[in-house]
This record gives sequence, structure tokens and C-alpha cells, in this order.
Amino acid sequence: MSIPPEVSEEEQLGRRIFSETDLKRARRKIPYRLFYDKKAKEKVSVDRLDLPSSISELIEICDKAVKGRGASGFYGWAVMTAEEASTEEREVKSSWSEENPYHADIILPDSVIDDEVKQRKHAKRLAEIATLRERD
Repeated sequence: MSIPPEVSEEEQLGRRIFSETDLKRARRKIPYRLFYDKKAKEKVSVDRLDLPSSISELIEICDKAVKGRGASGFYGWAVMTAEEASTEEREVKSSWSEENPYHADIILPDSVIDDEVKQRKHAKRLAEIATLRERD
């Protein structure tokens, strides 16, 4: 399958959940810290959930990422549409890689890069929009 370079508004995007604690919290309310990363201040890494021919292909990619992160496991995603992620001056861009051809980034506005308070605000808004999709 060919990966479209543009992310369509209808596409489902998923922020990975690598902690059992975060999964338990997400069952009640998506924790905003899933979308807040001090290292990557300008973007939030997500998966394009609608593109693989089967979700098991993407789960396999996520399982491989667990080892590199030192995480306890892969438990699912906090999910929203690209249209929802693109509100409040955010953009969604495909960021294909050899390791994950289904990768995209939610790009935050330039005005928040050096402002942790504004970064957290965006993280909280994304968490409010997102719903839980547990690993199959």
C-alpha cells in the first residue's frame, strides 16, 4: 500500500500509551502528560491509525518501540481525528520513517515553543479531545 503524503482530516491519529499507569488513568480520563514532551517542544508524535492494512501491523511497530524507550509495554493509543488535532493553530504533518511508515506529527504553533505554560495548555486540549483505544 502506498502511504499518502498528506494527512486527511478524517484520519484517526493515535498517541501511544507505554505505561500501564497511564492506561488505567486513560480509562477514566486521558492524562494530558501523554501529549506533553519537554524534549520535543514543537511537536507531538502520533500514528496514522487508518493506513495499515491491519492494526496488528502497527501494533508490531509499537511493540518494537517499547524496547528503545525502556517502557513496560505498549497498551494502546489516545485517539483523535486529524481535523480535531489541527485546531488552535496546530498542524498535522506526515513524518514517514523506515521504522514507522505510519508516523505523523502534530505541530504546535511557533508561539508556544519557549513557553511551557502554553505547551501544557495544548497538551490539555489534545487530551480533552482524545478517546482511548486499547490495544487489540
